[in-house]
Amino acid sequence: MQRTALLTDGSSESGMTLIELTIVMFVMAIVLVIAASGLLSLSRTATRSDAMINDEQQASTVLSQVSRDIRSAHQVTFAGFASPVPTEQIELQMNQPAGTWVEWIYAPSAVTVNGVSQPADSLARYVATSSTGPFKLSAPSVTTPVNVANGTGTPVFQYFQGNGSEITQLGLLNPSSLQTCATRISVTLDVSTQKKLPAVSNFQITDDIAITDQEAQWGTLPCS
Repeated sequence: MQRTALLTDGSSESGMTLIELTIVMFVMAIVLVIAASGLLSLSRTATRSDAMINDEQQASTVLSQVSRDIRSAHQVTFAGFASPVPTEQIELQMNQPAGTWVEWIYAPSAVTVNGVSQPADSLARYVATSSTGPFKLSAPSVTTPVNVANGTGTPVFQYFQGNGSEITQLGLLNPSSLQTCATRISVTLDVSTQKKLPAVSNFQITDDIAITDQEAQWGTLPCS
């Protein structure tokens, strides 16, 4: 009788240990799932941040070049365009280097520009030694990745005259008025991230640049 009692007691203690072990393993499994979820979330956040930083750097590089060109320009021209769209295209007569003309062209859809296949949603820089061309891609080439999402709804270029008023709409009807009157140009790039990841939205960068030569002459020009 005594032996039976001892065996029964030992069996009971063994059963309790197994239950406790099961509970511990269950809790550990929950902790591991939570930890894995946290690491995955951190990884996704890092990927999104890297994608955003990369796109911002590339777009900023292009915007900086546009700004330098406008700041160094003698005036705006549209001589190299058969049908200029001033909100998407701009031609600049440069002071330095002398005898150089620069075109910036935004393509909302794929198009052949100056004999070059320019992809949709890109902004590219072309140069020539004449206002009417022929223009070719600048060397080194400066072009955005395929990620500029302005479309036809957000102007890449907006024009202002000496008294501060915007004359973009006037220029759409008569581009030569921009050549005569524009003293300041606002450049806006609406950038769509190249990696289509959840929670990574478009972002916008912009700059407002004065055409120094045109500003100096504005007082004698027929603008109001």
